[in-house]
Amino acid sequence: MAGKLTNPESENIKQQIANYQEKNDVHAHHLSVSVLQKLIEENPDIVGLKIEHAYDENNVHSLVISGVNKDREIVSSTCVTDVPPCPPNCKVDFE
Repeated sequence: MAGKLTNPESENIKQQIANYQEKNDVHAHHLSVSVLQKLIEENPDIVGLKIEHAYDENNVHSLVISGVNKDREIVSSTCVTDVPPCPPNCKVDFE
């Protein structure tokens, strides 16, 4: 399995987040569940997600999220996080 569920309040996770935030200006991105569900439901062959970091033409950091099949081939539309990253935009209204 690629990834695992863990308690977001665990000291290990908090430390990993702090380690990343010390080295990077972007700390988080937001994505509504409805967008993620649409992406996953688009193709029954989707078994996972590929998440890539990207910069737009204005050098704004985003995430590019695609559904992948068992062979790790992209088999879905691609979702690009279009909410400015946190910081500065840490309060988001979800659909």
